[in-house]
Amino acid sequence: MRAKAVDDSYQFYARLFEGWQDWGPRLTATYDQRLHGLHGLDFTDLIANVDLLFQQPEVAVKWSRRFVYINIDEVQDTSELEYRIISRIFGSSHLLLCGDYFQTIYEWRGSHPAVVLRSYQQDYRPCRIVLHENYRATQVLLNASFSSLQQLFPERVSALYPEGLQAVSPEHGEPIVLKGAMDLPEEAQWIYYMIQQLPTTDYSRVCILTRSNRYNKDLSAQFRSLGQMAAGEQRLPFMLIDEVKFYRRQEVKDVLAFLKLAVNPHDVSSLVRILNRFGKGIGPAAIKKITSADYRQAGVQLTDFVDSFARRDGDSYQLLLDSLEQENLVVFDVESTGIDTTRDEIIQIAGIRLTKDGQVKEKFERVLRPTRKVGDSVRVHKMTDAWLQSHGEDPREVLQAFCDFARDAVLIGHNVGYDLRILGSHLSRLDLPQLRYVSYYDTLGHLPAVLSQPAKSQTGISREILSGQPSLLS
Repeated sequence: MRAKAVDDSYQFYARLFEGWQDWGPRLTATYDQRLHGLHGLDFTDLIANVDLLFQQPEVAVKWSRRFVYINIDEVQDTSELEYRIISRIFGSSHLLLCGDYFQTIYEWRGSHPAVVLRSYQQDYRPCRIVLHENYRATQVLLNASFSSLQQLFPERVSALYPEGLQAVSPEHGEPIVLKGAMDLPEEAQWIYYMIQQLPTTDYSRVCILTRSNRYNKDLSAQFRSLGQMAAGEQRLPFMLIDEVKFYRRQEVKDVLAFLKLAVNPHDVSSLVRILNRFGKGIGPAAIKKITSADYRQAGVQLTDFVDSFARRDGDSYQLLLDSLEQENLVVFDVESTGIDTTRDEIIQIAGIRLTKDGQVKEKFERVLRPTRKVGDSVRVHKMTDAWLQSHGEDPREVLQAFCDFARDAVLIGHNVGYDLRILGSHLSRLDLPQLRYVSYYDTLGHLPAVLSQPAKSQTGISREILSGQPSLLS
């Protein structure tokens, strides 16, 4: 933390460091809580959670068997954590790590090329291939860049490239010109006039490389001013590459917001964008109020207002309460041969219909005879291929019976969204009609909000649902 607390001159910034100690943990906890509410993961979560997942030997072994060839490109940007994750699935694969160890720009994010290279060499004794022929640059440019590396890392460069580098291009290249300028306007004017003097009319072959988006924008503003003063035939056509990035276009972001909200009904950030762009009669003040801490503490989310049942009943959990009162609530779960909903098959399906006081009214629990092997999933459900063939029933008969059992009910379960997807897929593959149900509540995302509400009846009901029959659906 101390190493990261620096000012613009990369000097230790005491106030920033002290501030992090004061508000850092609280801000981080709030951020994680908001992210959890969106059912989202950020870049760090994707890495850290995979690290936790691969610490389970059976998971790491499963994935190590899946890949015969593994290639890590731009390995100089790989952090020690990322390398540790990937190394757990190397297994007996054919491995290739490639990159330029002098090019790393992600040390601030934990990349240490020397450490990764040393670990890889010690653990696997790889064959080392040094690419000393360059197909992109002329010899003039290659000599300049290589001389720079020799000045910066003399020992490492001489050890890696004892014979130097060779450009394959037949063009030797023009001499490099260095130009010093007092300020940006002078620099922009010089570049503009130099391009005008080039022996070409196809300006799409001319490119200005920079190191900063901010510099690009400032330079393009200078070019526009110079173009206004130039005659028509001397005016340079130019384009800022950053201006045409597809996913930064407003209309593309709008479409993605609708798609993300359709897939994840808890995506508050996408809904806020949609409301700000297209909503009528609701402004920033109303959105800020609904997304405030008081509303969240009461279990109310902005996405409740676009839920059809919540809009009808005025409460996102009223349907759940009504279905329990009407004894039309079915808790269900499945076990399968794997996690691919498009190909794997259900091998066990269980459900219970609850009475209004949370007791078991009806019970459904049957085992299916699959056509696919269970593979590594046997570690989860403990049912072998042989046992399923002798104890399992015809899948068509069992799934049709379950659809009859749960027809027109409100469904609830943990990660029930996955269970419904694989059930729907399995029914389609058997040419059976889909399960008809009113709606579903997923304890992975819905019930934590109920449990945080102060209303006694809702809290009691949800606890009974969660703890009523743990052995049946385990």
